Amino acid sequence: MRRRLTREEKRQETKEKLLRSAEQLFNQGGYEKASVDLIAENAGFSKGAFYSNFDSKESIFLALLEASKRRSIEALESLLAQEMSAEQMLVAIRNHQSGPDSDFD
Repeated sequence: MRRRLTREEKRQETKEKLLRSAEQLFNQGGYEKASVDLIAENAGFSKGAFYSNFDSKESIFLALLEASKRRSIEALESLLAQEMSAEQMLVAIRNHQSGPDSDFD
């Protein structure tokens, strides 16, 4: 039997769905075409749910940038923890930057 989510877990789940929706819409049509209404609708929520989690379209965009920056730092820290020569490190960083899921765009 699946346990019921707490209020905080539900809020976090809503926030994550809104972030995924915004990222998808920003990637598809750009920042200007992704309205708050569209982000909320695409995530399956109301405009009110959006504003319960974010102050504005700009704030959700900044949250996405922060998450991307955090992933990039984690990836670099992981590379730095590995024992390799400086040349190998540069190759690894270049490969990471050019990868399909790169956070170094």
